[in-house]
Amino acid sequence: MKIEIRSVKIEEFAQIIEIKHECWRHDYNKVVPKATLRNLNAAEDTIWLQEWIADETDDLRIILGVIVDNQLVGFVAASSVEECDAEYDVEVNMLFVSNKYRGMGLGLKLLEEVMKFFGNGDVTSVILYNWRELDSNQFYRNIGGKVVKEQIQNCGGKELVTDIFAWQIDELLAILRTKLVKYS
Repeated sequence: MKIEIRSVKIEEFAQIIEIKHECWRHDYNKVVPKATLRNLNAAEDTIWLQEWIADETDDLRIILGVIVDNQLVGFVAASSVEECDAEYDVEVNMLFVSNKYRGMGLGLKLLEEVMKFFGNGDVTSVILYNWRELDSNQFYRNIGGKVVKEQIQNCGGKELVTDIFAWQIDELLAILRTKLVKYS
């Protein structure tokens, strides 16, 4: 099996959205309102993603994809933090791996690559927002994520508790590398 991690091309954004929607329908089906899942719109979300990556603000944004045997099967999106999170440096905005490819360490590899991309002397910390009710919440705890605060987010009229995880990038990289040994 050939695995490659690289920057996602704009022409692959529709595939990225397909993966995101697949994960939402599978992972979020017991958390978000059914109408929200029924109303996912690939065309609108692809345009949103194009606008997000092209945003002219001073922050740095990247989307890395994981390709398995020439097929895009997951991605991570990260950026400089917004002002409300200014005590941190980087935010992981999205991390999705297609169901069929889970359990192979691909999410860990994506996180490792995006942390290496951002990790330099001036960039030392990362945050990630995740709804508490999701199974992925435990994934972030298992890689050393510490909940530094929580907030309520509204999704389709339902209020969801959101855990805000934080790491020091060097500590997260060490944990990821240790966990990735089993996939080598």
